[in-house]
Formats: sequence, structure tokens, C-alpha cells
Amino acid sequence: MNKVLVLGGTMLFGKRLVRQLIEQGTEVTIATRGMTPDPFGSSVRRVKLERQDRESVVQALNEGEWDVVYDQTCYSPQELADVLELLKGRVGRYVFTSTMAVYPHGEGLTESAYDPWQEQYVLGKPRQAYAGVQGYQEAKRHAEAFLLQQTAVPAAAVRFPLVIGPDDYTNRLRFYVDKVKNQTPIALPDPDARLSFISSEESADFLGWTGRSEWTGPMNASSEGHISHRELMKLVESKTGREGGFTDSPDSPDRSPYGFAGSWTIDASKAAKLGFSFRKLRDYLPELLESYL
Repeated sequence: MNKVLVLGGTMLFGKRLVRQLIEQGTEVTIATRGMTPDPFGSSVRRVKLERQDRESVVQALNEGEWDVVYDQTCYSPQELADVLELLKGRVGRYVFTSTMAVYPHGEGLTESAYDPWQEQYVLGKPRQAYAGVQGYQEAKRHAEAFLLQQTAVPAAAVRFPLVIGPDDYTNRLRFYVDKVKNQTPIALPDPDARLSFISSEESADFLGWTGRSEWTGPMNASSEGHISHRELMKLVESKTGREGGFTDSPDSPDRSPYGFAGSWTIDASKAAKLGFSFRKLRDYLPELLESYL
């Protein structure tokens, strides 16, 4: 990769990815709304765009060619369609950041649990039309479907689970630490539901690897192993020295940001067979929890 366009790149694993690309000597362009400062100085070229405004996208990306495009800011299939149409013939590979939310709830989900080639995608809807978890799921499913059903650009869809790290601005994992420290019960439907995670560092590594690879289609990327809410609670208790608890009250103001209807874990063995080595979740999770104390 000599020239790369990153749609996003100023937060969480996107920032880590850009830093890696710069260190590798890649010519990087980042395309954002220009609202979040970045630390890259003169090491990147910056263009300003608003994904929901097609004219803004045209003005920002009407010139240039890139070996790889990383799309981390797409929240509707129309946004993806606008970019692909504009970049036709000017990009060698497209890497789309997707999510395990394309799957129904379940454990050990493989890529075959959602087939984007069978999806009847719908264009023309703004991102505001995709509200809540179900809306997010539909948006990512339809974006994947549009991307992978087109044949003009080789494309990969990376399906990440829940991303955690010291740079996680959502503070969803920190929520558990704070509630246990205050001995506030956490509200969720099933404490024994299991979840998959990946670190922001590993997410960036995987995206970089994907950009250098030739595989196409969807692929799961997840740290090795998964954990239940109850197991996570015990781990937090061991770090804080305090006892936490759960409640199933639907009216509680302390509902878990991970309080999904059931387990959500994915199988990343396909990527592992292609040569990517994932870290074990339990090797880095304790240290991350300690950083929140």
C-alpha cells in the first residue's frame, strides 16, 4: 500500500490505524468532518466532508487515486453508494468496518450466519432512519450487501465485536467498573449472556493486515475467547475489592450498555487460518480494567 484514504481515522482504532500507516511510510489522506483534532501534524493530508451530504463528498474526493480505502464512518448504505460511485476506477481495494451486529444473537457465529449476497438492500434512506440497535443492524447489513454485490472494486467487510481499549470514548466497559465501585446494581436481561470483544489496538492491526491482504467478502475479527456479564462482574470485583450486583428491573437508570437480548459471540477462526494471530481476551482485560480505577 503506497496511498491510502481513511474515511474517519481520528478516534479509537481509526487513529491507531492511521498512526501505523504513517510509521510504515504510507501516504495517508484522512476524510472527516473536521470536528475532532488529530495528532498527525503534516504526516497526513486532510479533506473535510459530511457523509450525509453527497455534494460535500464530491467536493472532497473528486480528485486522487488510492490503493486502499478504509471506510469507518458509514452508517447507511446510501453513504457507501455515494463514495463508491465517485471513486470508481480510482481505488484498488475497499475495506469496510462492519460489525457482529449483522448477526442475530447467538454464540460462536461464523460468517455464514449472515449472507450479504442474499440481502435485498435499500438505498436512499438517511442515517437518521436507522435508529437503535435494530436500525444499526439494518444499516450495516444493507451497506455490506451493496458493497459486496458490486463488482467494480475488490472489497472486504470486517465484522468486529465490541471494541474496548484505553481510548474507548464510549466508556461502556468503564461503566461496569464505576458501578461496582459505587456498589450500584447493573440492570440487564441475562447476566449469563456471553459477549465477544476485541481491543482497539488489535482492531487497527487487523485492518492494516486486511489492507495488505487480498481476501474479499466478510470476515470476523475477535479476540480469542469470550466472557459473560457475570464473569466480567467477578473480574471487576477482584480489581475493586467491592461487591457488585445485577437487577432485571426495566426501569433502572443503570442499564448496561452491553445489555443485549442474548449472547453475541463470533468465531474468528477463518481469519486465524489465513494467518492472523489474535490475542486472548483474558490476557489483556484485567489490565484494562485496572486502568479505570
